[in-house]
Amino acid sequence: MAIRAVLEHTHLVTANDMSALVWDADDALSLRRDARVIGTLVGPLRTDRPPRAAGSASKPHRKQPGALALPPGTLPNRGLPLRLDAVMVFCLVLQGELVVEPGTEHAHDTLTNANDLIAFMDAQKQKENERWLDDPFRARVATLLALRRHQDPSSGTGLYIAPAMQYGVDYALYRADPMITHSDAMVRVLHEDAQEGGIPVRDWMAASRVATNTQKALVYTRPKDDTSALDDSAWLKGIVSSQAAPAASMVQAWTVQWTGW
Repeated sequence: MAIRAVLEHTHLVTANDMSALVWDADDALSLRRDARVIGTLVGPLRTDRPPRAAGSASKPHRKQPGALALPPGTLPNRGLPLRLDAVMVFCLVLQGELVVEPGTEHAHDTLTNANDLIAFMDAQKQKENERWLDDPFRARVATLLALRRHQDPSSGTGLYIAPAMQYGVDYALYRADPMITHSDAMVRVLHEDAQEGGIPVRDWMAASRVATNTQKALVYTRPKDDTSALDDSAWLKGIVSSQAAPAASMVQAWTVQWTGW
């Protein structure tokens, strides 16, 4: 049974606005256990403390901005929502593992497969031949689909994939559940625009030193084919047809390691 989510934003300007919220705790657990995709909890959970007694020397309770305030001894009935970024939403819908409700302000049906995504994208475009999926988004989709080839939930093996903006990259990869281990690799996705001018040396150095200092492998990926000339529908159909092909046919990957001077 597919996991259900709701689009986070009511007005979508680009495909990057397609982030969605998973509210059901069982669905969030299924994402982690079966799909091996790690989302982000929205906001910290904070329990308000009782007022201090007169003359108490204890420090006042500092409220965190954006925290969900709860009375002492209680838990939320619905739980904290889990946020999936736009690329994860796109890939999970494409692979039939996620059902997305666009929300009350969207005059679109539920997103369940590639055909729904094509219809949804067409409805978002301001012009007939406009591209809604830019090159960076397409590159991240291709990379995420390739990474998911290294998952086998039926046997309980494979990579856990999580967003990794804290490292300045796109994804962090874990060999085991992130609750019990640190990530083993960080993945930086390149796209056609980056291939034209290359990567600044300082960016290479910074990323490789972060990876070395955090004891992770640094992996760069980029799509194998230039798809910038394809419209969104043609590109998506190509992605769907490549699902049975080896991951190496979709993206190129290489690693970089800081070795000092």
